Amino acid sequence: FCQGRLIFGGNYTVAYMINGSMTNNQFNFKTTSQNLDDEAFSMSADTDGNCEVRRVYAMEKLFALTNKGVFAVKEMPITPGTSCNKQTDTPCAPVRPKEIDGSLIYVTQNSEGINQTVASLTYTYENEKYKTDDLAYLVPSIMREPKRIDVRRSIKRNHATYLFVVNADGTLAVLNSKQSQGLNG
Repeated sequence: FCQGRLIFGGNYTVAYMINGSMTNNQFNFKTTSQNLDDEAFSMSADTDGNCEVRRVYAMEKLFALTNKGVFAVKEMPITPGTSCNKQTDTPCAPVRPKEIDGSLIYVTQNSEGINQTVASLTYTYENEKYKTDDLAYLVPSIMREPKRIDVRRSIKRNHATYLFVVNADGTLAVLNSKQSQGLNG
């Protein structure tokens, strides 16, 4: 759900499309020739049709995680004329992403020359665009085919946020993060 809409991405017949319901009418996907702002919408994640939407995730913006990278819908609110733009070329695995302190955390997909890892997508105001960081850059040996991720948010007694990564071999990697201090461990 995003902005009162039910949003789907990547169905079997058209894997590169993102579809959204009418505003505040989650089960109505009807459109008219008038293209009113509250009507249902359909947008393409990629123009060549070879893109497969694996997850749709709503934060401040709406993100589509695909086999060709992460796409973001920057124009808010979402209307029938809205489009999405590619933010990174790193392919995404079909693992549910998470959000930590305004950053989108997702699992990358193995591809030619790229090992599977956990990455973060953060908006940089200096460059006015999104930046991708490999969260296991300093210790790549602890990421062995991540299968699931989850977050334990900071609490009153412990101000750190923990990202838990379950690897294919049954091991667990933990990232301790405090974004306000720029600390990751």
